[in-house]
Amino acid sequence: MDANIFTGKTVEEAIEIGLQKLGLTKDDASIEVLEEGRKGLLKIGSKPAEVRITKKVESQTQLTDVDHTFTNIETKETENTIETTDNVKGKVWVKGGMIHCVDPDEGELIIHIPRTVLLYKNSELVKEEKISILQKDEISIEFKTEETPTKWVIEQSKDKLEAKIKVEPGFRLTYSLKDKRPAKELFLDTVESREINLTLTREEVHAKLKDLSIVFGILEEQIEAACKSREKAEFVIAIGEKPIEGKNGWLEYKVEINEGKRFKEREDGTIDYREGRDIPSVDEGIVIAIIHEPEEGTPGKAITGEEIPPKPVHPIQVNLGPGASFKENDEKTLVSTSIGRPSIEKRGTSVIVDVVPKFDHKGDVNLASGNLKFHGDITVSGNVDENMSITASGNIEIRGTTSKAKINAGQSVLLYSNVISSEIIAGNSNKIIIEKINELTNIHEQLVAMNNDLHQISKNPSFANVDLQTGIMRLVKVLIQTKYSALVKEIRQFIIAVKDDIEMLNGAWQSIIKDLHDCFIMMDPSALLSIDDYGKLVHKVEQLIEASNIPAEHGASIVLPSAMNSEIYSSGDVIVNKQGCYNSNIYAQGTLEVHGFIRGGQVFAGQGAEIDEVGSKGGTPTLISVPHDQSIKIKNALADTTVQIGKKKYTFTKDMTHVVARLDEAGIVVVH
Repeated sequence: MDANIFTGKTVEEAIEIGLQKLGLTKDDASIEVLEEGRKGLLKIGSKPAEVRITKKVESQTQLTDVDHTFTNIETKETENTIETTDNVKGKVWVKGGMIHCVDPDEGELIIHIPRTVLLYKNSELVKEEKISILQKDEISIEFKTEETPTKWVIEQSKDKLEAKIKVEPGFRLTYSLKDKRPAKELFLDTVESREINLTLTREEVHAKLKDLSIVFGILEEQIEAACKSREKAEFVIAIGEKPIEGKNGWLEYKVEINEGKRFKEREDGTIDYREGRDIPSVDEGIVIAIIHEPEEGTPGKAITGEEIPPKPVHPIQVNLGPGASFKENDEKTLVSTSIGRPSIEKRGTSVIVDVVPKFDHKGDVNLASGNLKFHGDITVSGNVDENMSITASGNIEIRGTTSKAKINAGQSVLLYSNVISSEIIAGNSNKIIIEKINELTNIHEQLVAMNNDLHQISKNPSFANVDLQTGIMRLVKVLIQTKYSALVKEIRQFIIAVKDDIEMLNGAWQSIIKDLHDCFIMMDPSALLSIDDYGKLVHKVEQLIEASNIPAEHGASIVLPSAMNSEIYSSGDVIVNKQGCYNSNIYAQGTLEVHGFIRGGQVFAGQGAEIDEVGSKGGTPTLISVPHDQSIKIKNALADTTVQIGKKKYTFTKDMTHVVARLDEAGIVVVH
């Protein structure tokens, strides 16, 4: 065994044994770990640690005295060099990137060649992993290089308005020999150098753009930046022109239209919830609105050079309630036909224009007055007593206290005094429409089928002999008797079902219900004078269905000072502007604002909640919930209050102030 190799149970022990035997310190020694060693089970499979320890060469100049190299190897020797190089005799080493050696008296010198080195011995490439060498050999070294080009790809957006190039610079790996101390057997090591390799050219980018048919909006400076980028990056290299969108037909209001803002603003910009805003009203014959035709947009241009058309525009579809009509000889101007509150309900490109009458009830609603039901707005100056109800298709405004009563408004409810053990509903017309629209859709399908049959009959030559002076009702009756008896039954059931809620529906719905009643229940001959009249009825039903399937843009709301043991539902917002709510359940599809407290009960707010104080010192259970994408803001949250975001709940274990609760990206309730 080599006298400079030492073993031990561990590397540290082997080094200590070797240093002691050689009389060296760590600073004076060159230490090479040959084997880390390992432990076995019951000494089975164990292996000792093994190190090679040699004395460091004191001066590198001693090596240069014997460095007579040919190409990359020591090739000549003299008596002088041999006399001064006893410490390197029979060894090979690397210095300054060159291989040196002094022949041994016996044996051979071995070099191990790594994969990154191409070694030529006497002009022949060595294919083995190790070779033996002598001073007389001609040795030359080359290095393998690894080169990766720039990776890049061009992507264009689906709308063809933008092209991006993603680039990742390539790299070039070069190697050099690492200095190694003299040894009989030498393992060559290399040092790796990594350089950025920018291979992407403007010509390549333009060629690819041509392949992709990208010819417009090309940004040369961005292409240049992409080619020179020394890090992974994205560059927008082409931008198209977006089309300028047009404008659908629209209404220009000529009177003030109440669209949900019902409160006065103070001079400082805050809202005074105690003062109701004056409800706008019009007299008969007043111009309500002007219909404007749609305005076409301007086409854009794709990066591929194609024209991008703007979205199609549509005329506004106007449905008139009983309180509004077109001005005589002018179908662009809408006028009132009665006194009341102008109402415009927008659903997409359809609007329902009406003038809603107003009913003012002086005093209390009690047994003497009876329950109130009205198509329009209702204002009550007094209280609403126990077991009484108020139903209106428009707004309901109550100045007094509401106790153990039921308030049902098609639009909004404004309460100026306390609500006790009552049910308050705002936006009920939307609920009714959602419930009834499927039934009306089924009726429409059968009306269309009958319309097709009428047109088919009209093409029959014998149809010319039919007397239609009194209308087509006789033909309709025949079709009902032979094919459409189920249609009449379905229409009758539909009319009965909406009878109790008809005051809650707008004029367009009421008009359709009347037409269906006259044509299919009463079978009034004057209701259908021609096949065209029947077609107009079918189209009228179709328009109502389309308009009703789009949510109304106006938001119903409930505003009240306080509630106790009550049920409150709004298809829009709920605002509690004074004391607060105790043991009440609140459902708001819009936002919830409570400028007071909520103690007990369950609350849901579809568009988020802001509350001054939540919870009870007595431990009354209180739950505030919102959808997963909304938040809850509480100024003062008492212990035992529970908030729910989506399906996740969080219960406060202590009182907290200025709380915001929401879901984080992991779906966990975060309270801060």
